[in-house]
Amino acid sequence: MHEAPRGTWRVGADPDGTASAGKGRTRVMTRRKWATVSRAGIVLAAVFACQAAASLGWNVDFDSRSLPPVLGGGLPSDSFGAASGQIGRWNYVPVTGGESWPLVDVFGNATGVQYHGDGMSGGGGGYNDPYNVGDYRLLMNDYNLTEPRGWFYLTGVPNGRYRVYTYAAHPFSAYRPLQISLSGAETGQNPQIVTGPLVPNQFQHLITHSIHYITVSDGTIRWDLVNEPWMPGVPINGFQVVHIPEPASLIAMGGALAALLIRKGRFRPRRTKEQILRRRLRATGNALGAQVASNGQRPRRGHGGLQRQVRKFLRRGNDEQYFVYRRCRRVVLRHRRQFPLAATLR
Repeated sequence: MHEAPRGTWRVGADPDGTASAGKGRTRVMTRRKWATVSRAGIVLAAVFACQAAASLGWNVDFDSRSLPPVLGGGLPSDSFGAASGQIGRWNYVPVTGGESWPLVDVFGNATGVQYHGDGMSGGGGGYNDPYNVGDYRLLMNDYNLTEPRGWFYLTGVPNGRYRVYTYAAHPFSAYRPLQISLSGAETGQNPQIVTGPLVPNQFQHLITHSIHYITVSDGTIRWDLVNEPWMPGVPINGFQVVHIPEPASLIAMGGALAALLIRKGRFRPRRTKEQILRRRLRATGNALGAQVASNGQRPRRGHGGLQRQVRKFLRRGNDEQYFVYRRCRRVVLRHRRQFPLAATLR
Protein backbone atom coordinates (compact mmCIF):
# COMPACT_ATOMS: atom_id res chain seq x y z
CA MET A 1 0.00 0.00 0.00
CA HIS A 2 1.23 3.46 -0.86
CA GLU A 3 2.24 5.42 2.22
CA ALA A 4 1.64 9.11 2.61
CA PRO A 5 4.87 11.14 2.51
CA ARG A 6 6.43 12.16 5.75
CA GLY A 7 4.83 15.32 7.10
CA THR A 8 1.30 14.28 6.10
CA TRP A 9 -1.50 12.49 7.88
CA ARG A 10 -4.81 11.14 6.76
CA VAL A 11 -8.10 12.62 7.93
CA GLY A 12 -10.82 10.03 8.44
CA ALA A 13 -8.43 7.02 8.37
CA ASP A 14 -7.43 4.40 10.92
CA PRO A 15 -4.04 4.66 12.65
CA ASP A 16 -2.59 2.14 10.18
CA GLY A 17 -3.38 4.50 7.30
CA THR A 18 -6.28 2.48 5.87
CA ALA A 19 -9.71 3.95 5.39
CA SER A 20 -12.34 2.83 7.89
CA ALA A 21 -15.45 1.13 6.62
CA GLY A 22 -18.28 3.49 5.87
CA LYS A 23 -16.07 6.57 6.02
CA GLY A 24 -15.66 6.91 2.28
CA ARG A 25 -12.58 8.38 0.71
CA THR A 26 -9.79 9.60 2.94
CA ARG A 27 -8.27 13.03 2.61
CA VAL A 28 -4.63 13.82 3.15
CA MET A 29 -3.88 16.92 5.22
CA THR A 30 -0.35 18.17 4.65
CA ARG A 31 1.61 20.37 6.99
CA ARG A 32 1.42 23.21 4.49
CA LYS A 33 -2.36 23.00 4.33
CA TRP A 34 -2.56 22.77 8.12
CA ALA A 35 -0.30 25.83 8.42
CA THR A 36 -2.67 27.73 6.12
CA VAL A 37 -5.69 26.69 8.18
CA SER A 38 -4.00 27.56 11.48
CA ARG A 39 -2.83 30.93 10.10
CA ALA A 40 -6.40 31.73 9.04
CA GLY A 41 -7.59 30.79 12.52
CA ILE A 42 -5.05 33.11 14.12
CA VAL A 43 -6.15 35.97 11.84
CA LEU A 44 -9.82 35.45 12.68
CA ALA A 45 -9.07 35.24 16.40
CA ALA A 46 -7.08 38.48 16.26
CA VAL A 47 -9.82 40.23 14.24
CA PHE A 48 -12.57 39.12 16.62
CA ALA A 49 -10.52 40.11 19.65
CA CYS A 50 -9.81 43.56 18.20
CA GLN A 51 -13.44 44.01 17.19
CA ALA A 52 -14.68 42.95 20.64
CA ALA A 53 -12.36 45.48 22.29
CA ALA A 54 -13.12 48.26 19.83
CA SER A 55 -16.90 47.73 19.88
CA LEU A 56 -17.09 48.95 23.51
CA GLY A 57 -17.44 52.57 22.45
CA TRP A 58 -20.25 55.02 21.75
CA ASN A 59 -20.45 58.27 19.77
CA VAL A 60 -23.38 60.61 20.49
CA ASP A 61 -24.41 63.84 18.78
CA PHE A 62 -27.12 66.09 20.22
CA ASP A 63 -28.92 66.72 16.95
CA SER A 64 -32.10 68.09 15.41
CA ARG A 65 -33.47 66.33 12.33
CA SER A 66 -35.42 69.43 11.38
CA LEU A 67 -32.33 71.65 11.06
CA PRO A 68 -30.36 72.05 7.81
CA PRO A 69 -26.69 71.00 7.75
CA VAL A 70 -25.49 74.61 8.05
CA LEU A 71 -27.15 74.69 11.49
CA GLY A 72 -25.70 71.32 12.47
CA GLY A 73 -28.62 69.16 11.35
CA GLY A 74 -27.63 65.56 10.62
CA LEU A 75 -25.18 63.10 12.11
CA PRO A 76 -21.43 63.05 11.37
CA SER A 77 -20.21 60.27 9.09
CA ASP A 78 -18.76 57.03 10.41
CA SER A 79 -15.29 58.12 9.30
CA PHE A 80 -15.31 61.12 11.65
CA GLY A 81 -13.44 60.41 14.89
CA ALA A 82 -13.68 63.93 16.39
CA ALA A 83 -11.18 64.67 19.17
CA SER A 84 -10.88 61.06 20.36
CA GLY A 85 -10.18 59.56 16.94
CA GLN A 86 -12.84 56.89 17.57
CA ILE A 87 -14.43 56.35 14.17
CA GLY A 88 -17.73 54.54 13.80
CA ARG A 89 -21.47 55.01 14.01
CA TRP A 90 -22.86 58.18 15.62
CA ASN A 91 -26.02 58.05 17.71
CA TYR A 92 -28.86 60.52 17.42
CA VAL A 93 -30.08 62.17 20.63
CA PRO A 94 -32.46 65.13 20.17
CA VAL A 95 -31.16 68.55 21.15
CA THR A 96 -33.94 68.78 23.69
CA GLY A 97 -31.97 66.14 25.59
CA GLY A 98 -34.73 65.22 28.01
CA GLU A 99 -35.62 61.79 26.67
CA SER A 100 -34.34 58.22 26.79
CA TRP A 101 -32.68 56.67 23.74
CA PRO A 102 -31.01 53.32 23.05
CA LEU A 103 -27.44 53.59 21.79
CA VAL A 104 -25.57 51.45 19.28
CA ASP A 105 -21.83 50.87 19.36
CA VAL A 106 -19.32 52.10 16.79
CA PHE A 107 -20.20 49.13 14.54
CA GLY A 108 -23.92 49.94 14.64
CA ASN A 109 -24.75 46.98 16.88
CA ALA A 110 -27.29 47.21 19.69
CA THR A 111 -25.52 46.96 23.05
CA GLY A 112 -28.21 47.49 25.66
CA VAL A 113 -26.73 50.86 26.60
CA GLN A 114 -29.42 53.50 27.21
CA TYR A 115 -29.17 57.30 27.34
CA HIS A 116 -31.35 59.07 29.94
CA GLY A 117 -31.71 62.86 29.90
CA ASP A 118 -33.87 63.31 33.00
CA GLY A 119 -31.91 66.32 34.20
CA MET A 120 -31.61 68.23 30.91
CA SER A 121 -33.40 71.54 30.41
CA GLY A 122 -35.26 70.56 27.28
CA GLY A 123 -33.93 73.46 25.17
CA GLY A 124 -31.56 73.41 22.24
CA GLY A 125 -30.94 74.61 18.73
CA GLY A 126 -28.32 75.36 16.10
CA TYR A 127 -26.16 78.21 14.88
CA ASN A 128 -24.71 78.88 11.44
CA ASP A 129 -20.99 79.36 11.84
CA PRO A 130 -19.89 79.62 8.19
CA TYR A 131 -16.30 78.71 9.07
CA ASN A 132 -17.21 75.28 10.40
CA VAL A 133 -17.53 72.71 7.64
CA GLY A 134 -18.19 69.03 7.08
CA ASP A 135 -18.59 66.61 9.96
CA TYR A 136 -17.18 69.15 12.41
CA ARG A 137 -20.10 71.43 11.61
CA LEU A 138 -22.63 68.61 12.08
CA LEU A 139 -21.27 67.93 15.57
CA MET A 140 -20.50 71.43 16.87
CA ASN A 141 -23.09 73.72 15.21
CA ASP A 142 -26.06 72.26 17.13
CA TYR A 143 -26.39 71.75 20.85
CA ASN A 144 -28.45 71.27 23.97
CA LEU A 145 -28.59 74.20 26.37
CA THR A 146 -27.81 73.76 30.06
CA GLU A 147 -29.19 76.42 32.37
CA PRO A 148 -28.17 76.68 35.07
CA ARG A 149 -27.58 72.98 35.83
CA GLY A 150 -28.24 69.67 34.15
CA TRP A 151 -27.37 66.01 34.26
CA PHE A 152 -27.74 62.92 32.14
CA TYR A 153 -26.49 59.37 32.41
CA LEU A 154 -25.97 56.07 30.61
CA THR A 155 -27.09 52.67 31.87
CA GLY A 156 -26.10 49.19 30.78
CA VAL A 157 -22.44 50.13 30.25
CA PRO A 158 -20.10 47.11 30.65
CA ASN A 159 -17.81 47.51 33.62
CA GLY A 160 -14.29 48.61 32.82
CA ARG A 161 -12.12 51.64 32.23
CA TYR A 162 -13.14 54.35 29.76
CA ARG A 163 -11.97 57.68 28.36
CA VAL A 164 -14.87 60.11 27.95
CA TYR A 165 -14.88 63.19 25.69
CA THR A 166 -17.62 65.76 26.34
CA TYR A 167 -18.05 68.52 23.73
CA ALA A 168 -19.37 71.82 25.14
CA ALA A 169 -18.57 74.86 22.99
CA HIS A 170 -20.92 77.39 21.44
CA PRO A 171 -20.50 77.80 17.66
CA PHE A 172 -21.01 81.54 18.18
CA SER A 173 -17.36 81.57 19.35
CA ALA A 174 -18.26 83.05 22.71
CA TYR A 175 -16.77 82.53 26.17
CA ARG A 176 -19.24 80.37 28.06
CA PRO A 177 -17.70 78.29 30.87
CA LEU A 178 -19.28 74.98 31.81
CA GLN A 179 -18.22 72.74 34.72
CA ILE A 180 -18.30 69.05 33.75
CA SER A 181 -18.04 66.25 36.32
CA LEU A 182 -18.34 62.50 35.73
CA SER A 183 -19.03 59.69 38.14
CA GLY A 184 -16.11 57.35 38.68
CA ALA A 185 -13.57 59.88 37.39
CA GLU A 186 -9.98 59.56 38.54
CA THR A 187 -8.74 61.74 41.37
CA GLY A 188 -8.30 65.40 40.46
CA GLN A 189 -10.33 65.29 37.24
CA ASN A 190 -13.60 66.72 38.59
CA PRO A 191 -14.71 69.24 37.68
CA GLN A 192 -13.24 70.26 34.34
CA ILE A 193 -14.24 73.68 32.98
CA VAL A 194 -14.72 74.01 29.22
CA THR A 195 -14.76 77.66 28.30
CA GLY A 196 -14.69 78.26 24.55
CA PRO A 197 -14.52 80.14 22.29
CA LEU A 198 -13.82 77.47 19.71
CA VAL A 199 -11.44 77.81 16.77
CA PRO A 200 -13.26 76.73 13.59
CA ASN A 201 -12.70 73.07 12.67
CA GLN A 202 -10.31 72.45 15.59
CA PHE A 203 -10.59 70.56 18.85
CA GLN A 204 -8.78 71.87 21.92
CA HIS A 205 -8.89 70.38 25.41
CA LEU A 206 -10.84 72.61 27.85
CA ILE A 207 -11.70 74.94 24.97
CA THR A 208 -14.05 72.66 23.01
CA HIS A 209 -14.20 69.54 25.20
CA SER A 210 -13.24 67.82 28.43
CA ILE A 211 -11.47 64.46 28.82
CA HIS A 212 -12.20 62.21 31.80
CA TYR A 213 -10.74 58.82 32.65
CA ILE A 214 -13.33 56.82 34.54
CA THR A 215 -13.83 53.33 35.92
CA VAL A 216 -17.33 51.88 35.64
CA SER A 217 -18.26 49.36 38.32
CA ASP A 218 -22.09 49.57 38.38
CA GLY A 219 -22.91 49.85 34.66
CA THR A 220 -23.63 53.59 34.89
CA ILE A 221 -21.91 56.79 33.69
CA ARG A 222 -23.33 60.08 34.96
CA TRP A 223 -22.57 63.62 33.77
CA ASP A 224 -23.15 66.63 36.05
CA LEU A 225 -23.15 70.00 34.27
CA VAL A 226 -23.05 73.39 36.03
CA ASN A 227 -22.71 76.83 34.46
CA GLU A 228 -22.34 80.24 36.03
CA PRO A 229 -25.64 81.72 37.33
CA TRP A 230 -25.08 84.94 35.41
CA MET A 231 -24.36 83.03 32.17
CA PRO A 232 -27.13 82.29 29.67
CA GLY A 233 -27.59 78.74 28.41
CA VAL A 234 -24.30 76.89 27.89
CA PRO A 235 -24.33 74.37 25.04
CA ILE A 236 -23.33 70.72 25.07
CA ASN A 237 -22.78 69.32 21.59
CA GLY A 238 -22.22 65.61 22.18
CA PHE A 239 -19.90 63.08 23.77
CA GLN A 240 -17.78 60.01 23.05
CA VAL A 241 -17.11 57.05 25.34
CA VAL A 242 -13.94 55.14 24.41
CA HIS A 243 -13.17 51.82 26.04
CA ILE A 244 -9.62 51.27 27.32
CA PRO A 245 -8.71 47.55 26.96
CA GLU A 246 -7.34 45.82 30.01
CA PRO A 247 -3.73 44.58 29.92
CA ALA A 248 -4.92 40.97 29.63
CA SER A 249 -6.82 41.81 26.44
CA LEU A 250 -3.82 43.62 24.99
CA ILE A 251 -1.57 40.67 25.81
CA ALA A 252 -4.02 38.26 24.17
CA MET A 253 -4.22 40.36 20.99
CA GLY A 254 -0.46 40.84 20.93
CA GLY A 255 0.07 37.10 21.35
CA ALA A 256 -2.25 36.34 18.45
CA LEU A 257 -0.45 38.81 16.18
CA ALA A 258 2.95 37.50 17.28
CA ALA A 259 1.85 33.94 16.52
CA LEU A 260 0.69 35.08 13.09
CA LEU A 261 4.05 36.68 12.34
CA ILE A 262 5.89 33.58 13.49
CA ARG A 263 3.71 31.40 11.26
CA LYS A 264 4.55 33.67 8.36
CA GLY A 265 8.24 33.26 9.14
CA ARG A 266 8.95 36.88 10.02
CA PHE A 267 11.07 35.83 13.03
CA ARG A 268 12.63 32.78 11.39
CA PRO A 269 16.40 33.15 10.90
CA ARG A 270 17.85 33.09 7.43
CA ARG A 271 18.44 29.52 6.28
CA THR A 272 21.97 28.38 5.44
CA LYS A 273 22.81 26.45 2.29
CA GLU A 274 22.93 23.24 4.29
CA GLN A 275 19.44 23.86 5.65
CA ILE A 276 18.12 24.62 2.20
CA LEU A 277 19.73 21.41 0.89
CA ARG A 278 18.21 19.39 3.73
CA ARG A 279 14.78 20.86 3.00
CA ARG A 280 15.06 20.00 -0.69
CA LEU A 281 16.22 16.47 0.08
CA ARG A 282 13.32 15.95 2.44
CA ALA A 283 10.84 17.15 -0.17
CA THR A 284 12.28 15.05 -3.03
CA GLY A 285 13.82 12.13 -1.17
CA ASN A 286 10.86 9.81 -1.70
CA ALA A 287 10.63 10.39 -5.44
CA LEU A 288 14.41 10.28 -5.94
CA GLY A 289 14.90 7.13 -3.91
CA ALA A 290 12.05 5.39 -5.73
CA GLN A 291 13.53 6.16 -9.17
CA VAL A 292 17.13 5.24 -8.48
CA ALA A 293 17.28 1.44 -8.32
CA SER A 294 20.15 -1.00 -7.94
CA ASN A 295 20.50 -1.33 -11.72
CA GLY A 296 21.74 2.24 -11.96
CA GLN A 297 18.57 3.72 -13.45
CA ARG A 298 19.01 7.41 -14.19
CA PRO A 299 16.91 9.75 -12.08
CA ARG A 300 14.20 11.87 -13.56
CA ARG A 301 15.28 15.19 -15.00
CA GLY A 302 15.60 17.80 -12.33
CA HIS A 303 17.30 15.66 -9.68
CA GLY A 304 20.74 15.67 -11.25
CA GLY A 305 21.49 19.15 -9.96
CA LEU A 306 20.50 18.05 -6.46
CA GLN A 307 22.91 15.12 -6.58
CA ARG A 308 25.76 17.33 -7.79
CA GLN A 309 25.06 19.80 -4.99
CA VAL A 310 25.27 17.00 -2.40
CA ARG A 311 28.56 15.72 -3.85
CA LYS A 312 29.94 19.27 -3.81
CA PHE A 313 29.34 19.55 -0.09
CA LEU A 314 30.76 16.08 0.53
CA ARG A 315 33.99 16.82 -1.37
CA ARG A 316 34.81 19.76 0.84
CA GLY A 317 36.00 17.38 3.55
CA ASN A 318 35.20 19.70 6.44
CA ASP A 319 32.49 19.95 9.06
CA GLU A 320 29.88 20.46 6.38
CA GLN A 321 30.39 16.86 5.27
CA TYR A 322 29.54 15.64 8.74
CA PHE A 323 26.54 17.99 8.88
CA VAL A 324 25.18 16.72 5.57
CA TYR A 325 25.89 13.15 6.59
CA ARG A 326 23.99 13.41 9.85
CA ARG A 327 21.09 15.46 8.53
CA CYS A 328 20.56 13.86 5.12
CA ARG A 329 21.47 10.20 5.55
CA ARG A 330 18.12 9.30 7.08
CA VAL A 331 16.26 11.07 4.26
CA VAL A 332 18.31 9.57 1.42
CA LEU A 333 18.32 6.01 2.73
CA ARG A 334 14.82 6.00 4.16
CA HIS A 335 13.44 3.61 1.54
CA ARG A 336 16.48 1.28 1.84
CA ARG A 337 17.02 1.37 -1.88
CA GLN A 338 20.35 1.60 -3.69
CA PHE A 339 21.27 5.25 -4.01
CA PRO A 340 24.30 6.71 -5.84
CA LEU A 341 25.38 8.54 -2.70
CA ALA A 342 24.95 5.56 -0.37
CA ALA A 343 28.56 4.50 -0.57
CA THR A 344 29.74 7.99 0.21
CA LEU A 345 27.36 8.47 3.11
CA ARG A 346 28.27 5.18 4.85
